[in-house]
Amino acid sequence: MERAKDLVTSFRGICRMMLDHPNEPIATLNWLEWRPFLAQLNAFFAAFTEWKRPDELKITKRIQNALTAVYLSEPQLNPSALNYAEIMSEFANRKEALTRKLKSITTAEVFRYIQDGFRAKGYHVDDFDRPLVSPDSLKDNKLPAMLPGRMSKEQLAHELLLDPAYQFTEDNSGYLDDKSLGDVRDTFREVYWNSLVDDLKLQPPCYTRGIKIIAKVRDGLLDVMPNQSVTLREQIDTGLIHQLLQQTGFDWVSCVNLLHGIVGFVLEATKDTQRREEVARCWESLKQELISAQEEHYPEQFCRGLEHVMRMVNNLRVYRANLRLRNITSVISQHGIDFMQSNLRKLYSKSENSLDRTKAWFHDYLKRMTESGKSVTNLSKEECQNLHHMMILDLVFAPTPVTQATCPETLAFDWKRLQDFHNEAHYHAVVSAILGMAHIRLAPMGSSTSPLLDHMKTVACDLDIGNIGRDQFIDSFLTKVDDTLTLKEAEILSSLTPPGQPHMPPKDVLRLLIAAPDCITTLCAKGIQSAWRLLSRESGSQQGNLINDVTRHIYPRIKKSTDKLRKVVSINRQVHSERYETMMREFVSQA
Repeated sequence: MERAKDLVTSFRGICRMMLDHPNEPIATLNWLEWRPFLAQLNAFFAAFTEWKRPDELKITKRIQNALTAVYLSEPQLNPSALNYAEIMSEFANRKEALTRKLKSITTAEVFRYIQDGFRAKGYHVDDFDRPLVSPDSLKDNKLPAMLPGRMSKEQLAHELLLDPAYQFTEDNSGYLDDKSLGDVRDTFREVYWNSLVDDLKLQPPCYTRGIKIIAKVRDGLLDVMPNQSVTLREQIDTGLIHQLLQQTGFDWVSCVNLLHGIVGFVLEATKDTQRREEVARCWESLKQELISAQEEHYPEQFCRGLEHVMRMVNNLRVYRANLRLRNITSVISQHGIDFMQSNLRKLYSKSENSLDRTKAWFHDYLKRMTESGKSVTNLSKEECQNLHHMMILDLVFAPTPVTQATCPETLAFDWKRLQDFHNEAHYHAVVSAILGMAHIRLAPMGSSTSPLLDHMKTVACDLDIGNIGRDQFIDSFLTKVDDTLTLKEAEILSSLTPPGQPHMPPKDVLRLLIAAPDCITTLCAKGIQSAWRLLSRESGSQQGNLINDVTRHIYPRIKKSTDKLRKVVSINRQVHSERYETMMREFVSQA
């Protein structure tokens, strides 16, 4: 500050001298008394450089953490993820903006050291030595506050129409079910807390972001405890907390007591007895660890405790949000279709091209129908319903699953479900073929092999394929069966080792037992598709027993999938019936 005062005083004197002699040449003025100005300027720059060093160190650490989050997230993002292209483009922009900022505030040696550290971890690093092409795109060097995947009110209404018991989960509240985006959010969350620890390790520590988190926790409690507004603001006074931190520093006992006080509010707001006891038990265990922490670990332990109480508050908010969902379920069941129609009508009216993919999908299917000799004119209501049902099944049974970019706009809320249905139908064909072959090969051994076959059927019906690629279905099935074999079932497999062969592990015997030629899988696929068509129709729930040689081993799973598909088809038809009728008339008139 003193350096700045000296510099400003001298500069004002120079300006006054020039104003007092407006007509004299600058070279003739008396500059001797202002000779110290250059020394004062250099002293100011030196002091300023020293003054900004802590801020630059803080920003450098934050940029390192932000770049780490992007580098870790890029390979986690699946090409089928929601808004994949937009997110990858955003990541590229963020990397460039953050790297250029890092280069501008560090020395060449420090920059190279950081970049080499990233390269050593296997990240694809760009130093961005080339000139900046589009400065406007890099003005904001912050990462997005919220990744795509957040639910809109229309999506939420859609979920409640499909499943009145739908509720948010504590791990993924308010976001669509997309594992890829979930992994990215988890990465950003982890890196953020690591960055917060770095803030507290600075000399002097930076408390700004920690205070903001405490304020968010308090605001979350205000949402669920509005009647405690005055008490919450008094006991979690972030202004006072920041003032005390600046004056007295990091008092560990006070920090633990602050977290303990927040947990007290959480317990008060938690009405469910079992849930409250679980919250108290978890906190008491963590509290003892915090109390016994060593001083050098205070930053990590405080952030750990703060993250814990923040999660508590978020879980409490999710619990309350689910209670509110139950209150609106009846309203959605009565008026949800009207709500969806009204809101989507406004959305689609904003652009002439808003339904291009839907029209292309509709017209392509109708064209194929007419080319095969079927008429699409003067269809009855039931025939129109069957047509719509078959069009959606056509997407499910297509050689490749729909993506967000290719899905018809009218099915935008269900594109991920359509992918899941596509994979599920393929899985049904694969397991029906392999279980059929296992049944044929085990039949000569009589009823003694029934436990093994029943076990395989159970695994086939229960296996979660949500995050398994189509080429991994059989391996995942084999691994699950092998991991859960009983001693008796292992003995059955041991007895199946081919004559003249050395002893084989159960998993290898299983692989031989279920081996199915491609022609068998193809035949099973046709049978599975036929079952899906019948069971997912409007009257599918009243269909008679469709158990046959193809479906019998996994019929419960087929029934469960087609029940879900039937609901999707029904809701889609109710919401978009007028739109589809218009497209039908357009096609007929053009034909």
